Amino acid sequence: AEFIINGYRVICDKKTCRTKGKADEISITYDLDGGTLSKSQDIIYKGDTLTLPVPEKTNYGFEGWYIGDIKVNNETVFTENVTLKAKYKKNRYTVTYNAGSGSVEESSAIVEHDGTLALPTPEAPTNYTFIGWYTENNGNGDKVTNETSITNNMTLYAYYAKIVTEFAYTGNVIYS
Repeated sequence: AEFIINGYRVICDKKTCRTKGKADEISITYDLDGGTLSKSQDIIYKGDTLTLPVPEKTNYGFEGWYIGDIKVNNETVFTENVTLKAKYKKNRYTVTYNAGSGSVEESSAIVEHDGTLALPTPEAPTNYTFIGWYTENNGNGDKVTNETSITNNMTLYAYYAKIVTEFAYTGNVIYS
């Protein structure tokens, strides 16, 4: 078997081990694809593995390091200079619908960062009409529409207004 120990190639048979000279150094370069990392490369010995760093990219989750379409990991043995490309996936958020005293068919939706939603129209309670979705209960907070960009997990609260009916007849007005 052949190993690299402290930068030297070591060859072992059933009884003995001997060094075969200094191992070749290779460069592992990181293509961050817009992400950030404290270093741009690692130098290791040919035939070694490497604990791969995890870059960060705002509003994205790190998916892994790739050579072309092949994903590499901490157990990959590197034998030559190589550039690893970081791949990311946009963060996804859960939007939960709180219909209050009304009802809504879907209780939540998933949307990618900066995405928009086709917001459902809840069934309003009797004698009420649906006004809109808000970030806080009772029509407080920000109003959220189909054009609002979603940038985090959130709960939306349905806001309703009471329907006022007016009847008029000769001489008197009756309010209900």
